[in-house]
Amino acid sequence: MRINIAPVTAVLLSLAMAAGTGRTQEIQVSLDEAGTLSRIDAELERDLGLFPEYENFREAWLFRVAEGEFVLEILHGHEGALRKVRLPLSAEEVRELRREVTARIEERAPGVLFDRTGRTKLLITTTLLSLGYYGWALPVVFDVGGKGGAALYFMTSGAGFFVPRAATERIPVTDAAATLALYGATRGIAHGICLDYVFRGEDVGGRDAIAFGMVASVVEGVAGFSVANQLDMTPGTAEVISVMGDAGLGFGLLTADVAGFFDDGEEKSRQAAASALFGSGVGVAAGGMLSRMEPYTRDDAYVLRAAGLLGAYLPLALVDIADPENDKAYTAASMAGLAIGHGIGHYLVRDKDFGSGQGMMVTLGEVAGGLFGLGLAHLAATEGRDHSTLYLTASSIGATIGFWSMYRSVAPAAHAREGSVVWEIDLAPQGVIALARGGAVGADRRSPVPLLGWTIRF
Repeated sequence: MRINIAPVTAVLLSLAMAAGTGRTQEIQVSLDEAGTLSRIDAELERDLGLFPEYENFREAWLFRVAEGEFVLEILHGHEGALRKVRLPLSAEEVRELRREVTARIEERAPGVLFDRTGRTKLLITTTLLSLGYYGWALPVVFDVGGKGGAALYFMTSGAGFFVPRAATERIPVTDAAATLALYGATRGIAHGICLDYVFRGEDVGGRDAIAFGMVASVVEGVAGFSVANQLDMTPGTAEVISVMGDAGLGFGLLTADVAGFFDDGEEKSRQAAASALFGSGVGVAAGGMLSRMEPYTRDDAYVLRAAGLLGAYLPLALVDIADPENDKAYTAASMAGLAIGHGIGHYLVRDKDFGSGQGMMVTLGEVAGGLFGLGLAHLAATEGRDHSTLYLTASSIGATIGFWSMYRSVAPAAHAREGSVVWEIDLAPQGVIALARGGAVGADRRSPVPLLGWTIRF
């Protein structure tokens, strides 16, 4: 018996085509005019009161079904069961919904649309600073002792959490803002003490220096927070500014040592403090400049810092081998190495985006390598002799190996940034030989031999 399968096949194909054309893709879209709110949960609905008719409200989303066609999905509980309601909306109805959502958020929950990813970091910073500095600085500055001093310490430490929490309740707190606030609040202590030296020289007293440090810490912390928010900085930009600010502070102190500003004398104390402040300011400006030259990630900044520290440390072994009469040769060598190291670090992160802790791995590799070198040097050292050169050399070699090995390990995963142009230039040795021999090499002189080759990837 012969069966004609053509009609059956045609029916199956038509059903498949109908199923294929009937399938639609729903794309989730924002519920507000700013394009930042993707869903409304139960907690937010309690503030906004947009869907009072749905008892036990859980969540709401908005999807675009087709051009000008939308569906609002609402999930809520009813009589012990979970229900999902789908409400078709036109483009005009969606515009009205978004206007209403935005208006209620601005009126009842303005903090919902803010970037608050850095708030926890900021509050941890202020709490620890209050425990470690502000808490005891205030009783010292105001000369409050005994039971009152202890009470003031505890209350100040607690205020380090509650005051900034209340101050940031209705404003954005980005990761970059928290990072730059951390830098300003901590380094501001050193900057304030330096300011006290600039103004009063050797007459600096403990209480006044602590007061200057506390005031500068608060001012710089608030300034860093505000600037990062106003300029919409990325976390990487804030981090590289912090790294270079530290490098500048170190460079300023090294400069003061080479110039003899740490010698006795009121005027030289002022000069040393001014040098540290000036170096810190130049470092912050340099960090901003580097971030404009190269978009930095946070881990890029960590690689930059590790390279700078390694550059400052490596020359010490060479200077120790030379055994100079003037100890300032060590300082001068570290200054040069610090600058060169940061330059190399900037080159190493060019067109790369380190992330996922890769920059910290490079830093830890450098530290671990240096410690390993110190351990080997200690085993090789004999008692009763000066082994500073051995220790410096071994730790420098170990730190370099640790840095470079970890960098080479993680660099392939830090892919070249999208949109960047990568040039690869290859020099062919056989081409150089051929040029020296008159343009050919080997038996076949008719075949041209390339001298240079280059590849452009974009």
